[in-house]
Amino acid sequence: MSEEYQEVPLKMIDPESDLPADLFLYINDKYIQYLHAGDSIHIDKYDLFLNKNVKSVYVKDEDYDRVMDWCLTVRQTFREELIEEAGEDAKEIIEEAFELEEELYDVFSDQVLTQERVEKLRSFADDFVQKASEQENFKKALSALLKRNETLAAHSSNVANLAVFIGMISGIGSKYALDNLYMASLLHDYGKVKIPPHIVENPSDANYERLMNAHPEASIKIIEKSDGVPEQVYKMILEHHEYWNGSGYPRGIREHDIYEYTPILSIANEIDNFLIKNRAQPDVKRWEKAIKMVENGKGSKWNPELFPRITDALKKAFLPGFD
Repeated sequence: MSEEYQEVPLKMIDPESDLPADLFLYINDKYIQYLHAGDSIHIDKYDLFLNKNVKSVYVKDEDYDRVMDWCLTVRQTFREELIEEAGEDAKEIIEEAFELEEELYDVFSDQVLTQERVEKLRSFADDFVQKASEQENFKKALSALLKRNETLAAHSSNVANLAVFIGMISGIGSKYALDNLYMASLLHDYGKVKIPPHIVENPSDANYERLMNAHPEASIKIIEKSDGVPEQVYKMILEHHEYWNGSGYPRGIREHDIYEYTPILSIANEIDNFLIKNRAQPDVKRWEKAIKMVENGKGSKWNPELFPRITDALKKAFLPGFD
């Protein structure tokens, strides 16, 4: 008697947790065992599935209920831990951030960016910015959310949340501008997930660095096929690796040739990347170093007029005892 299998959405699985059952991929009309019970997917493999447009994995029929219960329990436990840390008044923002992360997995694993997806992301942006502006202790929710896993979807969500916070403290009062900043942050690495998988898996490939450095332009080429994305969003995505002194990429533009809100996205992106790379260190130590990294970019990477307003606000938000 042949085995029966059931589909499990990959976005439901925490890549860092040990699996409760064997995991299978459906390849060439066959179910191929990919992982054993007790294994974990790992972040790099999880994100590689995005490049391969993989949305689901499979488990044996007899394991399905147990696996789905496990998926829900792991996610709910983590949510509750973050809510406990940030406070009950942050619950709505944290719950919405998890919903957004799942939506981003679908966005990134789709072969094309549909109008429906764009409208849904804009709805998330509108709702989140509104809640953030009304949340007295938004920084507590943000601090908790930045402790999520390191998947590309989580990173994109983290950068968006952090960019809105930095945008607000830097004096951006326009909700439209904050909405656009949030939207650009969500999609800033979209081009990376469309790089061919065989190149992503092989950093020594001759085309690896070229394609990685071209991801801002690749993002734009894909996104511009969809309606409803403002020009400001395109600018920020294209320029988020450009620097004040002209040393960035892809175009090497400098100073005020860079759109005025692009540095906010750039700073948020580099902070989250830094926090991810130094995840093993204590939170306060990570933030001290991250803020120092931002300070060191004054006038070279980023507009000096943003300082010390941004770094002082980051210190007040994330370094205990800073006045």
